[in-house]
Amino acid sequence: MAKPQRLPRRVHLGLGNIVEVVLASQSTIRDVMELEDDDTTLFEGCWVSYLGELDAMIAGIIYVDQKLNARARRSAYWHELGHALIDIRDWSMDETKRKV
Repeated sequence: MAKPQRLPRRVHLGLGNIVEVVLASQSTIRDVMELEDDDTTLFEGCWVSYLGELDAMIAGIIYVDQKLNARARRSAYWHELGHALIDIRDWSMDETKRKV
């Protein structure tokens, strides 16, 4: 059986869109999601967009729970990358409309 590959640290999606990937604790994920302290829901990951922010060097960050096994990490990564792609597509389309 092949050794599972680790997640990339950065993903270049073209047109200057770079997404960083971070393995993070559940508390970090909850902090970036700005959850209330009484919310006990656990999350495998989350996507934080920086699209449209003037000083943003990256399109956003994907956070993946560091305690997940390799298979679950990869599943969470692909799930959050899907959110990133949709946001980048939508932001790009809106940006094109503003220029017309």
